[in-house]
Amino acid sequence: MNWYIETMKEKFTRRKVTIMLLNAKDKLNQPIMTWNIEGAYPTKWTGPQLNSGENSIAIQTLELACAQVSMA
Repeated sequence: MNWYIETMKEKFTRRKVTIMLLNAKDKLNQPIMTWNIEGAYPTKWTGPQLNSGENSIAIQTLELACAQVSMA
């Protein structure tokens, strides 16, 4: 969150980001797929719209701009 706030104040700090999709089926949490993102910085964050009358999952979204994406 601090990285996003700093970026919105125009203090751009590009970072390397690694996103891993984990296999929760066998509960070993082993990576199924990995994305390596170079030179990333956040451009948009969206928080959940909570409603006590609904039985739904709260989802947050972080959009990144980047220089390069590679998959492993």
